[in-house]
Amino acid sequence: MTSDNSALTLPGSQWRRPLWTAFFFIFSSLLILYSVSLGHNFLFDEENIILYNRFIQHGSLLPEIFRHGYFPLEGTSSEIWHIYYRPLTSLTFAVDYFFWKANPFGYNLTNLLLHAWIGMLFFIFLRKMLGHDLAAFLAVLLYSVHTIHTEAVTYIASRGDLLGTIFILLALLAFWNRHWKRALAFYGLGLFCKESVLLTPAYLLILEMSFTKSKSKEILKRLVPFAAAAVLFLVVRKYFSPVPLGPPTNDWHEALLRFLSMGPPFLSYLQALVAPSDFKFCLAVDFAKRFSDPKVFLTLFIIFLLLAAWFLALRRRGEAFFGLSFFLVSLLPSLQLIHYQPEWAEHYLHLPALGLAVLLGGLTKTIFRSRKRAVVLLFFAAYIPFILFVGYRTWQRNLIYNDTDLFYARLSESESPYAGFGYGYRARVAIEKQCWEDAIVPLKTAKAINPRQEIIYNWMGLYYFQKNALPEALQNFREAYEHCTFHNSKHLIKVAMTLSQMGRYEEAAKTYEFIQKQYPKDVDLYTNLLMLYEFLDEPEKVKEWVGLGLQQVSEKSSDMVLLKMVYARFAYRQGWDEIVRIQLKDVLEKYPYEFWYGDVAKLLAGKMRKDEFEALQRSKYPGAVFESSARFYILMALVLNEEWQELREFVARDGKIIEATVKEENLFAKEWERAKRAVAAHP
Repeated sequence: MTSDNSALTLPGSQWRRPLWTAFFFIFSSLLILYSVSLGHNFLFDEENIILYNRFIQHGSLLPEIFRHGYFPLEGTSSEIWHIYYRPLTSLTFAVDYFFWKANPFGYNLTNLLLHAWIGMLFFIFLRKMLGHDLAAFLAVLLYSVHTIHTEAVTYIASRGDLLGTIFILLALLAFWNRHWKRALAFYGLGLFCKESVLLTPAYLLILEMSFTKSKSKEILKRLVPFAAAAVLFLVVRKYFSPVPLGPPTNDWHEALLRFLSMGPPFLSYLQALVAPSDFKFCLAVDFAKRFSDPKVFLTLFIIFLLLAAWFLALRRRGEAFFGLSFFLVSLLPSLQLIHYQPEWAEHYLHLPALGLAVLLGGLTKTIFRSRKRAVVLLFFAAYIPFILFVGYRTWQRNLIYNDTDLFYARLSESESPYAGFGYGYRARVAIEKQCWEDAIVPLKTAKAINPRQEIIYNWMGLYYFQKNALPEALQNFREAYEHCTFHNSKHLIKVAMTLSQMGRYEEAAKTYEFIQKQYPKDVDLYTNLLMLYEFLDEPEKVKEWVGLGLQQVSEKSSDMVLLKMVYARFAYRQGWDEIVRIQLKDVLEKYPYEFWYGDVAKLLAGKMRKDEFEALQRSKYPGAVFESSARFYILMALVLNEEWQELREFVARDGKIIEATVKEENLFAKEWERAKRAVAAHP
């Protein structure tokens, strides 16, 4: 029996209000640590998934979410297997867009709430498993605030990790409570949030092996529906899904070598768990080329140690066996048997870390129930500084996420294979500010880091196009198309535009014809053809192509609005004001809330004053590009609505800035000339 001097009584086995207490501390901690990044700019894939994804932006197009991949890359010819299919995750973005439009704050807040929900579900699950409230809470709190989850929570595009974890926990809880149908329903829903949810039957088997004494036949009977659902999902995804599962081919010799190269990356995962840095992004893995590589022997040694630990845990079952087994099974998809990108990423640890937290909870319960004062104090002496350390690192990470320039600067200085994006972002900012000379050095650096990155070639093409170095621009746009995984039509359109600028109209026409056959619904094709034939002074050709575009583009899409507004602007330059008013009326009736163009249509139709539009542009549409466009739309509005006094004042105020812009844009010069004629005619 322990003496009184060494005994310690902790009021932790059963709390009076465990759920409320846990929720308060978990949510409060997360709110403090993540508050600094709420509203950070969209990064990387988030622009495609949210800003350029028309399927989430219109209620009538929501069914399209279930007919397209997670990355809605329209205008592409390739069906690459890793275009993920996560329609329920995309559906949550649609809900966010309904409330928040292009404001990233709401999307960040949703991710934070989902992560807090995971903390609560995990606490309920671990409390049931351990029978000890304090031990469960401490393990869940550390899991919730740990730095490795920053990538899954703060990076909006990683929402699939959060939703997948939620449905796995819901399925585990329902299964443990013998609600078989409910567990199966959660499993089915989770499959359409993140591919890793497919492993749920393995987690259920681990749960059965850890805590029940059922016979094998009984366990098998309970798991058969889940295994059948997994098989059905794989068959549907492989052969019937709009986004088929892959890979189409696999070299098992290379696959085994990749797997046996994961020893060093595994150790770096452990390092990220115990000593997270203030900034970390995806890394590349140095795969072995032969089985005699030292990395292979290190991997085999790590596998031996893990298997030895697993067999020891198997003898005792309980939370030790569940935690270790859950960790190993969850980490398995990240070990590159199937090669995918990124090769190393911290968000891959979001699910496996649950298993490690279970191990921590079991250890903590054992320490507390030992009632040995010295052991308990030693535990808290290690736990408190460590959780404060990882919390501080999480805070630092979120500060970096909140400063987009700093984020990409740190990325460009990192060892990540995506470091080129850091330099690319600097170039992109310079291009958007029209500081062209500031763009070329970052672009060349990015190209040197990753010579096969299509977006870098695209930006270099834009740079040379702006400098009127058209042969170099043409070459880079062609390289962008060749290096693009999805053979994006946007690059071909730039090829055709450059050919037109070079006077090679026949080649440009053939390129446009090819694009129209391959990508008939690409609205940029029609808007660029419109500008080409306007430049060639063939307005009837413009009408012909616009008519074809209006037939091909979906009536209820953002593309339709864009085409109508571009056509209205063309008609204004031709003096066809009646056509302008017809297009504006249609936009205002059908698309009054369309981002940017809905407000532009209100301005041009006289339903919004100039000063209101200028204030709206500064608050809702900041940036040099919107500011420059706003000036020309204001010119158009003042002429169309015959507001001559305001037109004279506006021309006097912004005339020099507009003059500088029209020197680079021939078509805009027509709008400027019409405004000047109107001022002269109405002194």
